[in-house]
Amino acid sequence: MSKVIGRCVRGTVVAFGIGLLLSARTNAQCLGDCNGDGTVGPGELNKVIAIILNCSSAAAGCGAVPGGCTAADKNGDHTIQPGELNNIIFNILNFPPKGCPATSPTPTKTLGVVPTNTIAPTNTPTRVPSQTPTPTTGAAVCGNGITESNEDCDDGGFCIGGDNAGIKCNSEAQCQGQGVCTEGVKIGTACNGDADCPDAKCIHCKPCGGDGCAANCTFEQDIAYDLVPGAVKVCKGGANDGKGCNVVADCPPSSPPQTPGPSCTTYKQCLGGPNDNKLCSGGVDCPGGICNQAVKPGSSGAFVHDGLLQLALPISGTQTLTIGKKRNNEIPGVIKATSVKLPAIGVGPVACACVRAIATKTCGGTVFDFDGSGSTDCTDGFTAGASVCTDAGKKPCAFVHGPGNASSGLIGCNGLEGVNLSFTQDEAYAPCGTQVAGGVCPTPYPPAPTPPAGSGLPVITLSGSGGPGSSIVLNSSAIGTAVGACNQAGSCHAGSNAGKACTKNADCPGSTCDGVKVLEVSGPDLTFCSNVGVSCDNGPPCDDDPQSSRGVPQTLPQVTGTATGLITNTYGAASSARVCKNKTTQTCRSDADCGADGPCLFNIGPFSYTGSPYDCAKLEASPPTAEGGNVVGAFTGLNQPSTGDIVVRNTFIIGPRK
Repeated sequence: MSKVIGRCVRGTVVAFGIGLLLSARTNAQCLGDCNGDGTVGPGELNKVIAIILNCSSAAAGCGAVPGGCTAADKNGDHTIQPGELNNIIFNILNFPPKGCPATSPTPTKTLGVVPTNTIAPTNTPTRVPSQTPTPTTGAAVCGNGITESNEDCDDGGFCIGGDNAGIKCNSEAQCQGQGVCTEGVKIGTACNGDADCPDAKCIHCKPCGGDGCAANCTFEQDIAYDLVPGAVKVCKGGANDGKGCNVVADCPPSSPPQTPGPSCTTYKQCLGGPNDNKLCSGGVDCPGGICNQAVKPGSSGAFVHDGLLQLALPISGTQTLTIGKKRNNEIPGVIKATSVKLPAIGVGPVACACVRAIATKTCGGTVFDFDGSGSTDCTDGFTAGASVCTDAGKKPCAFVHGPGNASSGLIGCNGLEGVNLSFTQDEAYAPCGTQVAGGVCPTPYPPAPTPPAGSGLPVITLSGSGGPGSSIVLNSSAIGTAVGACNQAGSCHAGSNAGKACTKNADCPGSTCDGVKVLEVSGPDLTFCSNVGVSCDNGPPCDDDPQSSRGVPQTLPQVTGTATGLITNTYGAASSARVCKNKTTQTCRSDADCGADGPCLFNIGPFSYTGSPYDCAKLEASPPTAEGGNVVGAFTGLNQPSTGDIVVRNTFIIGPRK
């Protein structure tokens, strides 16, 4: 056995000293009884561990462990695997004093015993105890709580989508009602059976990763990395020509020096028209479009479009991808919420945004209900919790990605279905004057709420096939915003303390403290979006922003294909192009311009980003790396307080392993 597996075994022994994963399988022999006396003692346990660590798993031993222990070879493959060690430890803890089951060959375990890391159910139907399935000689079943065949581990799963969602389970039969589509174009959607999940399965007992055992019952590894930081300025000329920069000092001269010298210049691309996404220096370079600041390709960022405003936002930060091994040509992965650290994102002078990764819960644990609408959020802290679901008569509150996880997804090493994302929303709000008495428009228009009354729900569509390394990720986050720039420096606008530093308006008699709107939604450290993800249990530094400024959890797909966002029938930004309803390639100013192809509609978008697949060879390397993987997303927002209707597209590019 390799040293890497040896380290995994040591971790397994420690974990079992704390709490036990269900694994009650034995054979007719007393597993681990090396000397045949009907008892498994500490000496025999130590001998089994020594064989695993020193003898390449040979049950017959080696020079370092004379005699071996063939009684520990449960499946007769002449080796001792970590799963067999797990079974031995299980028997020692559950069948004292001998460490052998009282009945053989197939002892059972009731579901009343709750394994480590189980979330205690609340306000959910009573579970009917049933036996752990008796192992057969067929293929291993991941999620049944038994480490079988080529599995490294199996800690069962959680019921999802149905009437007892959130309950720990070891079989499909233990979960009541609907399930969830595992992947493909309906990923995360509640389902009744496989027919509801094109190119995928409808499962009810869902294994979850993030606890050392991946969703495909293989051992997990962590890959910590920084996102490739977004660049909205690049060096022009010099030794770093084309590289990101903040100031001209980031752009040293070339050797020999050239004239003129290097500069740090805003990166610009054409937005719209035949030269869309091509480099530009002015409007003349972009016929039919505009020349706009952009995030340099190959770096992480977001683009906000409201029809008038086109705003490029660089993104940076760090997070950890936890992956299992490849099985059936797929690699599962999760991202723990606490591993995501994204600095505050300045939305120009308008706002400061803070993105938090959230271990989201919904009624049923699904992302979308059976009818395609978004599942009701019941995340602790952001809502009243489980009572949100029980009070509304909905399915029980359950984790979407498993306890502690903010993201979950699959990487298809032979390709994957549903890797292109379309996010479309129809505002369907008539122009002011056609539905307001006297034609007097309210200000602002459309009036609150957000989104405005009568607007349509988002239509999220996954489609298309991707090649090797393609991925679909369901990502949960909450975006809190504060009015004003992210700069925390405040000064009194006028009055007796004009120009003096301040942190609140009270510091400025007869005036205001400019630049502190961000401070007023922050915690005691007076820094909005500081120490995101850091627990306050052990005192500062910690995430101390008030709950009211943390936003609302939302789960959205991210893909390695193309993500496109579009708002139709909007009247929030009068500068955007209008197109004919039945001929979207034709622009117009009025219905008369369209004739029979009308009416003349006002859309924002479509705007897209295209990602790139992961390299499965890199993910299977030792140590693994996800470098070069690029997931993209898109979403809409209607009638936002500061920006009106917006389409947001984003791209996250993974850097080297840390």
